[in-house]
Amino acid sequence: MPERRYGVLTREEIKDEGLVQIKDEHDPTVAPTCYKSASYDLRVGLEYVSPRQGTPELRGLEFGQGLQIPPFGAVIVASREHVCIPDDVIGKFNLRVAYTLKGLIVQVGTQVEPGYHGPLFGLLQNTTDKLVEIPTKGPQSRLFTIEFHRLSQAAQVEKKSYEGLSDIYTTFSFEGTFNSITTNLKNNNDNLSDALRQIEKQRIGQANFWVSLLFSVILVLVISVLAPMLLNITFRWPLNDPTAKGIIDLVPRQLEAAKAQIDQLKAENERTKADLEDRLKRWEERGTEMQTRTARLEEQIAAVRARLERTREGAPR
Repeated sequence: MPERRYGVLTREEIKDEGLVQIKDEHDPTVAPTCYKSASYDLRVGLEYVSPRQGTPELRGLEFGQGLQIPPFGAVIVASREHVCIPDDVIGKFNLRVAYTLKGLIVQVGTQVEPGYHGPLFGLLQNTTDKLVEIPTKGPQSRLFTIEFHRLSQAAQVEKKSYEGLSDIYTTFSFEGTFNSITTNLKNNNDNLSDALRQIEKQRIGQANFWVSLLFSVILVLVISVLAPMLLNITFRWPLNDPTAKGIIDLVPRQLEAAKAQIDQLKAENERTKADLEDRLKRWEERGTEMQTRTARLEEQIAAVRARLERTREGAPR
């Protein structure tokens, strides 16, 4: 019995074994160029899933319409081609270096298992602050590169088959993408801005309080000046005169009322001051938390950039 050959498959073996199937070919001139010496370039499909709260949203593209990934955005895409993996072959695919140089990174399964039939899926993330567009027509539509490896023997496989993203997109969850991180930071910044506006209103209210307090003090001073004059008038009037007695009784009551108002305003000022200090303390804590989150995001971006550099060095062209 001849010795079994295993390893990376060549262009001819990929073709002869029908490992790649092209459905609904719109671009026949590009298809032959997708075969490389020992790999195949997979083109981006016409369906993608964009992140949203709740159920992810499946969207479609017209042939020739570009797939646009917003700054720091993420999408799940499928390849236009289907792969048909027999029980003695596995596949490994990755993003072409042309797109890593544009700031894209991809998350894919570690390998395509024996027995799988269908398109290949990947989570693309835009790590830049600029929109990145992937054409669906022409040579630039080649997004991934896959290579096939023959195993030393056939594997016991469980057949798995998908027709497209519509079969599985409802199971996706966009947690921890750049899009969600930046959305979180934006929401925190909006909350902090609202809090600062509220504090500014409190400060305006405190300034109005001091105006009221100054008015009350002036009122007390006026009464203090007028009181001796009124008392002097009463000495000139008979003590049993009703008008004199009314003036004498009125002055202490006015003084007590003014004193009570001042005490009340002081108490309100203390409460307002305590409330402002408490608010400022809470928002200082939130500011510190935001700084920590920002630092973590910067660490994640640095890790992504490092990964991009490694990918640029080793990714297929």
